[in-house]
Amino acid sequence: MNYLQMKKVGLALLGLALSIVVSAEDIDIFAGTSDTGSAALPNVVFVLDNSANWSRIGQQWPDGTQGESEARAIKAALSNMIGKINVGLMMYGTTGGSSSDKDGAYTRIDVQELTQDYFDNVVAPALTRIEDNIESSDEKRDSSNPYGYLPYDLYNYLKGDNQSKNGIGTPANLADANAYTSQWNTFSSPLSSTDICADTYMIFIGNNTNGSIAGDDTANTNALKAAYAEAGLTAPNALAGESGAPLPMPEFITVETEEEVCSDEQTVASYDFTSAACYRSNQLGDCAVDECPAGASNCSCSSPAVSSGCKNNRLKYTVNVPAQVIPPTCQDVTVTEIQASGEFDTSSGISYNMDDWSKFLFNVGVPYTFNEDLDGDGIYEAHNQRVKVITYTVDVFNKQQQADLSGLWFSAANAGGGQYFQAKSEEAILKALEISLGDIVAKASSFAAVTLPLSTTNRTQVENEVYIGMFRPELGKAPRWYGNLKRYQLALFNGVAELADADFTQAINSQTGFPRDCAKSLWTEDTIDYWESLGINPPVASACGTAIEASREYSDLPDGPFVEKGGVGQRIRLLASGAARNLYTVNSAGAIIDLFDEAASFGGTDIFDFMAGDLQGANEAAYLGDTLARPSVHGDVVHSRPLSIRYDDDTVIIFYGANDGLFRAVDASNGSERWGFVAPEHYGKLQRLYDDDPVIAFEGVLVDAEDPDAEPKDYFFDGPTGLHVKYDDPVDPADSGVGELDYAYIFPTMRRGGRMVYGFDVTIPDSPLFLWKQGCDDAGNCTGTDFASLGQTWSTPQGVFIAEYPGNDADPAPVIIFGGGYDACLDIDQAAYPTECDSAKGKGVYVLDALSGARLKWFPTDAPVMSDIATVDINVDGVIELAYVADVKGNLYRIRFADYVQSLVGLTTIPDGVIVDREQGDWRIEKIASMPGNTRRFYNSPTASPLPTNGQIAVAIGTGDRERPLESNYPYTADVQNRFYALIEEPYLDWQEEEDSTTGSWERTVVDLEGEDMHQIGTPFPDGENLQNFKGWWLDLPNQGEQVANPAVVGGGRVFFNTFQPGGAPGDICGSPIGIGRGYAVDFFNPEVPTGQEIDGGGIPIPPIVVTVRIPEGCTATDCSNYEPVCETPPCGEVRTGIIGWDGFSFEQLDPAINPQIRRVFFTEDLERQ
Repeated sequence: MNYLQMKKVGLALLGLALSIVVSAEDIDIFAGTSDTGSAALPNVVFVLDNSANWSRIGQQWPDGTQGESEARAIKAALSNMIGKINVGLMMYGTTGGSSSDKDGAYTRIDVQELTQDYFDNVVAPALTRIEDNIESSDEKRDSSNPYGYLPYDLYNYLKGDNQSKNGIGTPANLADANAYTSQWNTFSSPLSSTDICADTYMIFIGNNTNGSIAGDDTANTNALKAAYAEAGLTAPNALAGESGAPLPMPEFITVETEEEVCSDEQTVASYDFTSAACYRSNQLGDCAVDECPAGASNCSCSSPAVSSGCKNNRLKYTVNVPAQVIPPTCQDVTVTEIQASGEFDTSSGISYNMDDWSKFLFNVGVPYTFNEDLDGDGIYEAHNQRVKVITYTVDVFNKQQQADLSGLWFSAANAGGGQYFQAKSEEAILKALEISLGDIVAKASSFAAVTLPLSTTNRTQVENEVYIGMFRPELGKAPRWYGNLKRYQLALFNGVAELADADFTQAINSQTGFPRDCAKSLWTEDTIDYWESLGINPPVASACGTAIEASREYSDLPDGPFVEKGGVGQRIRLLASGAARNLYTVNSAGAIIDLFDEAASFGGTDIFDFMAGDLQGANEAAYLGDTLARPSVHGDVVHSRPLSIRYDDDTVIIFYGANDGLFRAVDASNGSERWGFVAPEHYGKLQRLYDDDPVIAFEGVLVDAEDPDAEPKDYFFDGPTGLHVKYDDPVDPADSGVGELDYAYIFPTMRRGGRMVYGFDVTIPDSPLFLWKQGCDDAGNCTGTDFASLGQTWSTPQGVFIAEYPGNDADPAPVIIFGGGYDACLDIDQAAYPTECDSAKGKGVYVLDALSGARLKWFPTDAPVMSDIATVDINVDGVIELAYVADVKGNLYRIRFADYVQSLVGLTTIPDGVIVDREQGDWRIEKIASMPGNTRRFYNSPTASPLPTNGQIAVAIGTGDRERPLESNYPYTADVQNRFYALIEEPYLDWQEEEDSTTGSWERTVVDLEGEDMHQIGTPFPDGENLQNFKGWWLDLPNQGEQVANPAVVGGGRVFFNTFQPGGAPGDICGSPIGIGRGYAVDFFNPEVPTGQEIDGGGIPIPPIVVTVRIPEGCTATDCSNYEPVCETPPCGEVRTGIIGWDGFSFEQLDPAINPQIRRVFFTEDLERQ
């Protein structure tokens, strides 16, 4: 059975019904992690710019020419890729025809598996031939060249179509005949049915120059337009020779400087030669002077001598030239460099198509038709597939750089889904290739969420510290998963903010969306060979070249993409014994006590030693060194987003839950665990972790005969953590930072781990105090009748102040508000809202006293509220007036804690008396909008943003059911049409209507989110109308089974949201089993149908957050181990506002920056809302 057949059978198995009932969960996409089979090798085509620029003298290239260095670097990089990739090489044509006939590319090395034999006998000899003949006319293109034909002929090669110039310009002595069906005008495609699903890459190596560059011609433009037309599409941007808006290129600013360039001092060895003239024996001095070569000195003439050609007793003497030291010679050279401006050039790209081809290859791909028996029934049928190509570019130069070229190559990589590098030395070229190839062969199997802590110097900013929770599902569906918490940072690379590691180098692999092989998270230390003998499967040997060279493949450093390595997990593992840890629980009297004291309640000392790390679990090898025995001491962080609290200038503590049973407090300065807490409700789950059995029952996967006792995965404190924190005002009123911490209360939740909310006082971070817990245990025992209807606690307890609640002896009084939670009735896999949920738990909104946990108010809703409550503080005084709520059935509600009794339209400030607080007994919930039908769900919280100067509230929310991630689930099989909605509402108008009502029982008119008051994006407005005539807009998600995965964020006048689609696109036999994530951005007030941007690595995206942070320059040198950002005065870097999480870990800059009057102030981080 070939790879395609195995893939189709695997996908079919995912669609089979279970023989037992299993709850659907978002982790079901990882059910395939028990499959250890390997996929087809990736195809890597090097495209080498062999123009005259590769040997330009003005570049002052060290050690020969750029072309020589490029050939050597490719050869060195490929020597470490044996058996890992298929590889080929394309170059410009060099012989025959006109200059334009050489614009096309020929295949120098056919794409084949890089075996040792292929490397030794084909690849290496071809690269050596290039290196040795850089100036040869058959290796070097001899005139100015456009770049659009290189990706065009890559397209032709992969498609098996005609070469762009019908083979004219192809050097017959150098082209690989295996790459052609007709020499040299028709390519033979290297693709086949056995590897049609393999990833394909172009690594372009370009040689920069300081002169003008040639634009692409009409023929190239027409070819690209025809390729789009064949796919049923039109080119989205203006192409070369056309009018209109081209694909924007990153803008680079040219900087020229004069630099004195000196040659090296040279030593020339002594040598002899026969004099050219004839001398008498008494003229040896004259001989020494006359015959001494230019630049030499102290020459002498002596015997032996010859008489040939001499007369009159004259002889030709031997001239002795002693060893010479030639001093350096210097000359002034103009050095041309460019700097990224951080802006985009929206005009220059009209001349060039290379980046447009890269965009097409990445977004649309190469059509390929093949005959294959995919079902194994003996019938071969034709199948059509689009093979997408990812582009990496390496910009090679030393002293001369052209802004348009660098911008074009940056744009090609950006549009092509890869990465752009600059290289000023052979070492830098090699590093760029090693990073690119490392990205290509890497795989990720993890998930993450992020948070950033509050800045001490500016309360509207966060510190440049990015904390990421992660996990790795175990092979064989084992229940004990590795997890970790790691710290990274942001840095600028070519003007673009990206996630960086401890050395300020780019941390993220653009193909997997996870850290690169050589990335080093902060806190991580070298442990030499810690992981070598532990039998971890899959193996955790680093593929980082520097680690391999230093024999550190099994060290924690670099931790790269491995969840197990580094981070908090390593800091715990390095402890001498479990006794060094502070592990707590709470007793029946409500006192925090040592976990050991309750060991008898959860299985005895063995289970305690396992939890503490002194004893390994079943199916786990013990570490035999002088630190903790248990390698898996840190479990998976699946849904629990880390929460950070700033205590003072030097202290940040991170709080989060993991599914190893512990809720943790971690010191952000070094990653050390301050303490861990186990809830009594979770005691019964610890034995399964220790036993590593029974295995996990995933929905959509048949339970193996040998595992009939499979059970759903256990969770613990897996939900979001709420926060109520208060800082004193700074002593200096002019200080923009925060004052001393007054108090800090946190509220962990459990998600599928249970129906409890806990309250802790962590004002003293090393001495947590138990405040209260509310809810019910798994047996249905509740803390009181006020909480009997509480469901699984999925909603973040939001810390707020409400004016008319003066309780708990505080002024103002801390209050929390959260949704009623999730009910298991929602696990039923059907499109229609289950009738079983008529009596569901979680139907309502709770408001609690933050200190006592007493219920102050319960607001009923029609269906469970599992998402966060969006609160609004219109006048930014720290007291909320409104809250917005979504239930899973598709209803939107507004809670009024205060009223606006005057229109705010046109006001720049809010006058006294406009906001009137409601008494506690008059707090009111009212339904304001709902969706028609019963097949869509609101699993995400609404985003509510006050609009400046008019008193309106923009409410944005998307539909989806992230607990149904498979193609066998209802959103896909029933093809539920999920949507995104944006509602503009004005609370003042409702107050006015209520005041004017004469019935005494006023009810708000509920807006139909798809009715006549809402405009569908993509449809024309009625005559004479525009968006101002509507109460909002909505749009359809374009793909089958696609659903909004997380809450949206609003910034810079746009609303950002991300989605998830099970499997792949319909009819795509290569669809990813973990699905497709996409990011969308829509202009809030001028909305158009957006194009989704596919997120690297696939899977369910992480929730987006908006941050304002100071970002320094990153390091792009070959050695960044001692790098420090350069700045005139601390703090370093530019202040930027952007989004992390909308497109993976990419930082999407917002321009214009968010108005601080309508943006959340980050006293509390934007927490997990799932």
